[in-house]
Amino acid sequence: MGVFVPVVGSINLPAIGIGTFQLKGENLRTAILEGVKTGYRLIDTAEVYRNEEEIGVILNEVFNTGLCSREEMWITTKISPKSQGYEKAYKSIQNSLKNLNLKYLNLVLIHWPGAANIAVTNLRNAELRKETYQAMIKAKDEGLIKFIGVSNFNENHLTKLIDAFPRSVPTVNQIEVHIQLPQLSLIEFCKKRGITVQGYSTLGQGKLLNGSISIPTVEYIAKTKNMTIAQVLLRYSIQQGIPVIPKMSSKERVLENFNCLTFKFTKEEMALLSSIELDGETRFTWDPNSVT
Repeated sequence: MGVFVPVVGSINLPAIGIGTFQLKGENLRTAILEGVKTGYRLIDTAEVYRNEEEIGVILNEVFNTGLCSREEMWITTKISPKSQGYEKAYKSIQNSLKNLNLKYLNLVLIHWPGAANIAVTNLRNAELRKETYQAMIKAKDEGLIKFIGVSNFNENHLTKLIDAFPRSVPTVNQIEVHIQLPQLSLIEFCKKRGITVQGYSTLGQGKLLNGSISIPTVEYIAKTKNMTIAQVLLRYSIQQGIPVIPKMSSKERVLENFNCLTFKFTKEEMALLSSIELDGETRFTWDPNSVT
C-alpha cells in the first residue's frame, strides 16, 4: 500500500502520487510502472491531459500482472473547462471511466473555476460550476465516483459552492502550493471546512530545481541532510500535511521523489524553511483569482 500523510480534511490521500501532466508514450509508461513497483499508489490525470486512454492500458497491465490491485490504487481525474455544465460534465465522467477502463474513479475534480469560451468576469462561470458539481454528485450517488472535489478554487469559489451544496462539501482542493507560494490563508480556510488540500507544482514546474530560482535556505537544508533540492521541497510540503503529485518520467526521478519519505525535518528545520522571506509570491501556473 502507498504511504499516507496525516492531513486535516475529510480524506487522507497517499503522501506522494504520480502526476501525469504532459506525459505520454514511454515516459508515461515508465512513470506508472516504475512508480507502482516503487510504492506509489496514486495516479493523477485530467481530461485535458489527453492521456487517459494510455493510462487505462497501462493500468490494465498493472492489475492483470498483480503489481497491485485496483483497490490499492487511487485514480484522480479532472473535468475540463470545456466540459463544464450538467450534461457535458456527466458525459465527461463517463468518457473518463471508459478511457481509463475503470468501473469507478476514486476522485473527480472540477479542473478550473472558469468555463471555456466564457469571459472570466462572466457570472455564468459560477452557474456552470454549480451545474458541473451537481453532475458529479449524481455520478457519486450512482457509485461511479468515490469522492468529489475541485482544483484551483480560491476562497470565494469555495464559499459559493459550499453555500449551494452544504451537504456535499468538496473533499479535496488541488492547488498550486510550494515554498514560493505558501497559500496560507486558503489552506487555513480549507482546513476549517474539512477540505483536504493537495499540492501541485511543488517543484515550481522544474524552475526551483534547474537553478533559475535559487533559495539558499533550501540549498543549505539539502546539503546538511544529504537530500536533493526536489526531496527537500516535496518533504517540506508533505510534512505540512499537504500531499503532492510531482511529474516524473525516469526511473531515477521516480525513486528520488519517493525517497523524500525516508527523511524527516526537525521542528527547527521546518521553522527555518517556513521563515524564508518572499519578494512577493511566485506562481508558475495559471491564476484563478481572475475568475468570477
